[in-house]
Amino acid sequence: MKHFYLVLFSIFFIPSSPGLYSQCSSGNPSQNAPYWNFNKSIGENYNAARRWEEGNRNLTPNCLGNMTPPSNGWNSLNYDELVLYIHNSERAARGLDPVYGVQKELDNVSQLHSDWMLANGVFSHTGDPAFGTTRTYKSCNSGCVDQNGSFFADRIKSETILNNYQWAGENIASTSRSLSKAVIAERVYAFIYRDLSSDWGHRENILLNYTDNWGDSGSEGFIGVGVSEGSNYHRCGSCSSNSHRTLLTVDYYDPKSFAPGYTFNTTYSDIESAALPIEFVDFYSKKMPEQVELSWVTASEENCDYFVVQRSTDMKEFEDLCDVEALRNSNDIKEYSYIDENPLAGTNYYRLKYYDNDGRYQLSDVVSEHFYVDLAKIFPNPFKDRFNIEGLDVADKYSIEVLDVNGRVVYNLDFAAGNSTMEIDLSGYNTGLYFVNIKGGYIEKTYKILKY
Repeated sequence: MKHFYLVLFSIFFIPSSPGLYSQCSSGNPSQNAPYWNFNKSIGENYNAARRWEEGNRNLTPNCLGNMTPPSNGWNSLNYDELVLYIHNSERAARGLDPVYGVQKELDNVSQLHSDWMLANGVFSHTGDPAFGTTRTYKSCNSGCVDQNGSFFADRIKSETILNNYQWAGENIASTSRSLSKAVIAERVYAFIYRDLSSDWGHRENILLNYTDNWGDSGSEGFIGVGVSEGSNYHRCGSCSSNSHRTLLTVDYYDPKSFAPGYTFNTTYSDIESAALPIEFVDFYSKKMPEQVELSWVTASEENCDYFVVQRSTDMKEFEDLCDVEALRNSNDIKEYSYIDENPLAGTNYYRLKYYDNDGRYQLSDVVSEHFYVDLAKIFPNPFKDRFNIEGLDVADKYSIEVLDVNGRVVYNLDFAAGNSTMEIDLSGYNTGLYFVNIKGGYIEKTYKILKY
């Protein structure tokens, strides 16, 4: 008899009230759907489960629609693409924004965890202690006694670029079946339709209604996918026997609105559209005193028409800065550049939107440069007892230090501006030269002031 295991643990996940899902599909089933039928296709199994859920929950017949296979068939997708395709098809059926894509660093986190579980005979959200020791696990290798290891949040945070998240979660699954597209599709099916024993927590990870506040409007969040298979897997309770095991890890990540740009293995639009005939080598930025130089290199171009350089301050709305004509139909290294002569205060995000001759386009990775500006005014200067700082943005937080000529801090304050002017009282200090350091918002500067 073959055994299947499902485990859930999510951090920063607080189940919402009835608004968690869209109106058509609010809530969870009252029982598990029928088991997966390996004699049927992936689409047939999911569509049967949708009809079952509509009946179980008294929804309008066919309100969840049908899952359609990718245009080139299920086998045209790799495992990352397959898991992403199913996630976004199930989300679309419930009126939810698609997951933006499979993110490169997160995908690595997921794959490393699946590999580590297989190598160490573990099935747990606790993982490799190289990334932290905040949780415990048991393995045959350690005599089945508690060992300290990393939680999935520790592993995610080990990738510096992934630190700015407002929610993260993880689903893991195990099966004795050999790895195949149908087996991975069945494990995701179990997350969504056979998760009663986990209080539908896996399902809620997949169908979470993200706040659409990062990146392009109409999509939000991303996933990582790790798949491992081996025949020498052994767990506590059966350490003397090896067994075949296929392991799946799916990590979930919802970035904060100000999080940086990310590199994706695939995005939701890539699966159904062929890549444009251009091969990028690099796209990078260089900060100059008052400008930003953007450079990109291509290794080949076929029917490429032109590039649009775009800029944003919030990663939501991008403005076009200029068009750069492509060199077209080349298999040689080609270099391009553009200088933004008027970067904006704060963080400037840049990307390329490149078109082919048929009007199709794709987007590059995002690069960024930050510019501080001098908005603060200090007066009077010289001063007798008190001076004012004016021009601080009321919406920002600031750190202010006043130092004497010996570098000793005589005054410091961390505060939210609240208003645009504040008064500093140095009436109890000696006359002479002082230095005021202001950092926060778009300001990072030291000012000289004189007390008489």
